[in-house]
Amino acid sequence: MKLRNILGVAAALIVVVAAAGYVVLVPGEAERPPPAGMTEPKLVPLSVPFTHRWAKATSHARRRGHRRRRRRARRGVPQRTAGRQNTFTASFVDLDRDGWPDLVLAQNTGEVEILRYGGDSKFARPDFHSGYDFWMGLAFGDVDRDGGLDIFLSNIGNSIPALLVKGDRRDDQKPANEWLPLRNDGGFRFTDITAAAGVGGFGFGWGGVFEDVNLDGAPDLLVAENYVKWSVHRLFKLPGKLLLGDPGTGAKFYTSDAASNAAYGHVPLIADVDGDGRNDIVWANMDGAARAYLNRTDGRFVSVRLADSPASIGARIRLAGVPAPVQVFIAGEGLTSDRTTQFTFGLAKDGPAPAAQVVEWADGQVTRIPAPPENKTIFAVRPP
Repeated sequence: MKLRNILGVAAALIVVVAAAGYVVLVPGEAERPPPAGMTEPKLVPLSVPFTHRWAKATSHARRRGHRRRRRRARRGVPQRTAGRQNTFTASFVDLDRDGWPDLVLAQNTGEVEILRYGGDSKFARPDFHSGYDFWMGLAFGDVDRDGGLDIFLSNIGNSIPALLVKGDRRDDQKPANEWLPLRNDGGFRFTDITAAAGVGGFGFGWGGVFEDVNLDGAPDLLVAENYVKWSVHRLFKLPGKLLLGDPGTGAKFYTSDAASNAAYGHVPLIADVDGDGRNDIVWANMDGAARAYLNRTDGRFVSVRLADSPASIGARIRLAGVPAPVQVFIAGEGLTSDRTTQFTFGLAKDGPAPAAQVVEWADGQVTRIPAPPENKTIFAVRPP
């Protein structure tokens, strides 16, 4: 065989191997375009003079922590929870509306832990099993607008082949790589609605947060993406996710490109940067510049701000007279982040105005604001 033929065959094999590698290592993400008539948010990019550089020392320290926990487990040292790995995110939040904060933990290479607290100095573990994987970000929102907080947890998704992400999971422990939205069915029962809600088929996710970005009355979901230690993402970055919630009664999400963040995302932060009553978006990124979008979406809304103090933690905000999701101020949500104390509620274009905005404080007191003005922010004062 002539050298030219040998080189041709070798080049063809390289192309085939490269194409196969691309298919395996760079899987596409699901696309679910919003239906006709759904409002697309109007977001204007804003320059942010902040850049973060990822340090390998952080990763090395984490690995040392993993090894230390495994040694402790082998020696029979009791674990604080069921997990033997680090917890990426933990949040106290009242999931059953009994006035006591429950605890949700996103475990690394473990199962999601949802612990019920009844005021007796003990946490009870319900019969819930998420499957084992790399749970990371936590978000809470009343997705189906029934008054109960639903839960979202991010995961590695389909970015990395399953063979490479077993971690410390045993062969008998069921893997679960997809993102996980959990519907709160009441009675401390939770249902996996990944397929029904259209939240499957996405890539490596970090922090997430619910916010009605397009002001149609339904919570939308933002999730940071990409893994700084996965070399494929250095060449082919995921765009970050803005999933628009369906304003109907069910929990359903659709993909949008309005808030793209093709960077090593850490967590989306929500805050009214320009003070116009509409919450804006800031993507906190690893190993790169932050990215921000001002929300210029046209629409009707009411907005309320609480004092940035411990007394506001656990406050529930709702609208009277119109169907709307309940929102709750939670300390520690997303991924090593907090959310703003400003809560914005989008209103239907031709719908009625809310009769009142009601803030139910954690200590049982109530602030009622009758006929709240539209398209501006008001401050809710907790009764003395």
